[in-house]
Amino acid sequence: MTISTNEKSIGLRYFDLGVAVTVVLAIFAGAVQFGIMKGRLDEIHGNVNVQLIKDELHEEAERLKSQIKSEAFSSGLPIGAVIASVLPPDKFSMIANNEPYTNLDFKKFSWVLAAGQKDLPLTCGFVEKTGKTELPDLRAVFLRGINFGRDDVFSDPDKERIPGSIQPHALQSHVHPYFDRYSHDRTPKDNGNWPEALRKDANERKETEPQANASTETRPNNAAVYFYIKVN
Repeated sequence: MTISTNEKSIGLRYFDLGVAVTVVLAIFAGAVQFGIMKGRLDEIHGNVNVQLIKDELHEEAERLKSQIKSEAFSSGLPIGAVIASVLPPDKFSMIANNEPYTNLDFKKFSWVLAAGQKDLPLTCGFVEKTGKTELPDLRAVFLRGINFGRDDVFSDPDKERIPGSIQPHALQSHVHPYFDRYSHDRTPKDNGNWPEALRKDANERKETEPQANASTETRPNNAAVYFYIKVN
């Protein structure tokens, strides 16, 4: 059987159409699959963004909470106030200043250890309020109230002292009475029936050492604390 030229031409056209349809369908299927994959990737990427946003919001909320706690901690106390704490500077600063003490900044920190720091910046609240560029050094000393007009047996003998000034240790004037005795190195001769008194050294001594809670200083019972001062 012989196929005519027209029939061959028609067959080729049908073949080309089938190939074209197949190619189009393949492209369409690929596009659909690509769309699904892209959508999935966008969804995953979106979830990541949401989590990042959640993390950032949580960090910001914690920062604000710490800041509010720090401000509430010191808002009721004026500049120059002194408080005692058993917390060391690093832990105390995280509560009072919301920053490590290693980042000490007299321009923005509210509380610092009262350690005699010098050359404070003029923008520091303590300097603005007191006119002083040096903090009192309250380390290892007891605090004593200023007389402020008090004049009785409990008043400070140094009268009206400058706030932050140091008063050295001292002992109150007092007297220790003592008795001096003299004796011979023998007893005198007896006038009785005995021809001679017993001879013996009457100047006997027994040496003792007083016992006390000795130290290199005079001090009362005490407890160790840190003293912090508000500067801003």
